[in-house]
Amino acid sequence: MTLADRMAAKPRLLQQLCALLLVPVVIVCAGLLIATPVKWVLTSQASWRETVSGELARARGEAGALKVLTERRTALPSAAIWQRLYGGGSPGSAGHAVQQDVTRLCSSAGMESQAVALFPSEKEGPLVRYTVRITLTGTADRFQTFLAQLRTNARYLRVEKLTVTSPQSQRPDENAPLTIVADVVGFEGERPGAAATPAT
Repeated sequence: MTLADRMAAKPRLLQQLCALLLVPVVIVCAGLLIATPVKWVLTSQASWRETVSGELARARGEAGALKVLTERRTALPSAAIWQRLYGGGSPGSAGHAVQQDVTRLCSSAGMESQAVALFPSEKEGPLVRYTVRITLTGTADRFQTFLAQLRTNARYLRVEKLTVTSPQSQRPDENAPLTIVADVVGFEGERPGAAATPAT
């Protein structure tokens, strides 16, 4: 006996009740069959749009950054900083020029130079680094003048290491002399595109 035969054998009221109960089930199943694919399509479209929007925004950002970098690269050869580097000449001449500048600025500030040593040069990318260690004595105000002159020197000089020693006993009315050991660095470099100069 089939399911249809069994249903036909049931009272008419029970048949109507079963039919009424099947209607919501059919509606729900039909809704699921339709809604699920539609929801998947809408979700996938939203995800695709979000992905594409992110990629476009990233591409626009990279294009903007590339434009800025290109402009800076174009302007680099004419930047003023190249004028402040020590120029090449005979091998080692830039290092001696750094040493002479540091010694000259020390004397100009009224400090007394006790010892000056030029360290071997070091290659740093397109630049050559020269370190001069100078031991000097003088008062705090004269040392401040020395630092100011280093900053305003025509060629770029930078203090990288500093040791200051003061007397153990001082009078309140005395501007006691300090003993200072400073590592001052200058750089040799050429404008981009110029011929390279061998470093020592």
